Amino acid sequence: HYRKNNEYEKELELYLKAFYLDNSKPFADNIASCYEKLKMYDKALEFHDIAISQEPKNYERYNDKAECLKKMDKVDAGLNI
Repeated sequence: HYRKNNEYEKELELYLKAFYLDNSKPFADNIASCYEKLKMYDKALEFHDIAISQEPKNYERYNDKAECLKKMDKVDAGLNI
């Protein structure tokens, strides 16, 4: 609902609340995505790392982190994930 309206701050707030209530659920990827939309790439990377640790066999998590690094002009760092 919020994503369709580009209300990433509100979406982020809800995901963060959910994450801190139960961080065993895979909310980290959604949080990282919100931070990216808000161009807060350092925070996005933190949550990409959490998402990877939660789902280490999910290649999409690594790709998401690589895309974030690309947005930060750190393409070479993406080779080491």
